[in-house]
Amino acid sequence: MLETCATVDDAIAFYRLNWEPGFFRARILVADHTGASAIIGAQNGKLLVERAKQSRGFGYCGPRLQEMLVKPPEPTVSHGAAILRACLQGGRTATKYSNVFDLTTREISLFPDPARDTSVHLKLTSELAKGGHYYDIPQIRRQLTQPLLPLLDNMKSVFLDQVRPIPDKEPEVTRQLRAILMAAIDGTLRADDYTAEFWEQLSPKRQELQSDFKQAGRLISMAVVERWNEDGRRNYRYRTEFEHATFLQHYVLDERNRIALIQSDDFELKPGARR
Repeated sequence: MLETCATVDDAIAFYRLNWEPGFFRARILVADHTGASAIIGAQNGKLLVERAKQSRGFGYCGPRLQEMLVKPPEPTVSHGAAILRACLQGGRTATKYSNVFDLTTREISLFPDPARDTSVHLKLTSELAKGGHYYDIPQIRRQLTQPLLPLLDNMKSVFLDQVRPIPDKEPEVTRQLRAILMAAIDGTLRADDYTAEFWEQLSPKRQELQSDFKQAGRLISMAVVERWNEDGRRNYRYRTEFEHATFLQHYVLDERNRIALIQSDDFELKPGARR
């Protein structure tokens, strides 16, 4: 969507034509330089769009945000950063960093320490001109003075037409993931199969997840296409065939074989399938 859409209307049209499986557990906010914005998600297989032309937000610390927007402040980086600091999340899923985007100048103000007002400034056009690279945000000030870090393999875009099955050297993992996927389809998910953090996100969306999978039809096959380790966790990508659709699914397992993440990296409807 970010590669092909220039306005909020473009983004909404994109998602009306392209089913986004991630909407079963999350919503996104898109905005453009005109001041238009939309919160986009889905429920029971149907796209939900909330348009607006005024300052707004959603998620953690919503009541505090609404208080601060009763009289919307002038749209400046400093005011935006002050709102973000007032809405920091604590605990095990604490805010890691904050950022403010200027959609007219295409500049980014990044706050590596979200509790402080010291920022790093980036120009989107300059960063894109450098080609594929990444920053480790806690180290970004130092890295800006050093050679660019090339994208890691797991950061590169992966699409269905690029992947091929590899030998399945861990068939027990495939059986486990298939059983968990069938539980999602049948509506019989178990908290013990997931990390506490991911279950907290997943549990309220179980019915929507089941509805989305039912649209995809009968599960036909799962084939592993990639495997790697990162930060002590095992990552797998599977090409998953359903009756009406094909997914490229990314799973992350922790040291106790619990699922810490499931996301769809690509998706394709089969000919004749309904959107």
